[in-house]
Amino acid sequence: MAEKQMPSFVLVDDDEEDRYFIRQALHQLGSSYPVVEFGNGIDFIDYLRQELADKGSEKVLWLVLMDIHMPEINGIEVLNTMHEHPLWQQVPVIMFTTLPDQDKELIALGASACIQKPLSVSELSQQMNTTFAPWLENPAVME
Repeated sequence: MAEKQMPSFVLVDDDEEDRYFIRQALHQLGSSYPVVEFGNGIDFIDYLRQELADKGSEKVLWLVLMDIHMPEINGIEVLNTMHEHPLWQQVPVIMFTTLPDQDKELIALGASACIQKPLSVSELSQQMNTTFAPWLENPAVME
């Protein structure tokens, strides 16, 4: 029987202070999952491609928290790239935006949820419970 892979948070945001806040919030919420950080979408896409080359068709257990507004390649472009590969399509992604009322658009594009900045621990907690908890409890994902 194969060993179960431990989930990881993948944090993609060009704002170092926001990444720090999210790391602290995850710690405050009691998460024991490792956090992999990227300061831009290009580095995250490179990571995706390297993981695919290294692991092939092995399921990925990432819980992605990603900003929309980043230089060079924005979060929507990264989300579109994730939906190009079957292994990445099912990965839950919570998007962060500064624009009001953008959640419906982002969900239609494939995001699992959207949180408007400035971020709060309570909203992050709520979205994690509704978005990530069911995904982690699905035995088909954890195989």
